[in-house]
Amino acid sequence: MPPEKKRWKRRRRDAFAAGDLLGSYLERAPERRDMASAWERAAPRFAGVSVPIRASRAGVVTIACADASVAQEVAARADRLAEALQKEAGVPVRGLRAVIADHALPGAAPAPKGPPEPPGDAARAAAAGLAANFEDEQVRAAIERAAAADLQRRWSR
Repeated sequence: MPPEKKRWKRRRRDAFAAGDLLGSYLERAPERRDMASAWERAAPRFAGVSVPIRASRAGVVTIACADASVAQEVAARADRLAEALQKEAGVPVRGLRAVIADHALPGAAPAPKGPPEPPGDAARAAAAGLAANFEDEQVRAAIERAAAADLQRRWSR
């Protein structure tokens, strides 16, 4: 005959206030705001394109970055930025973790760019001079179009 399984008794817990559950979160809320302002002072170069979104108990701060290039720069300078952030925030920061999270950044996303401006006469003439040495007509026409578009884009900056 198989041994009987031990049955666990469920214990009822007394009711408690919802504020008790939020206690530690509410206590750390000012610290989170202070971390964002400390990040702006510690890394002014990255202040507009990144923001701290999380701090682990181990002291690793996660930085939300606008794009991959910013995340790569933050990761490359993580040691120096962590030291500066620790000085500004007054809390231990053992490291930084950069993530691409443009949705977490305050402010609106930039407006999408419209279609490029069509090449003007000057750009077409300059492109024709650049492509004149190509013998094949199709290749010459393709290079003229590409060069004219590129020249127009560079000149309109």
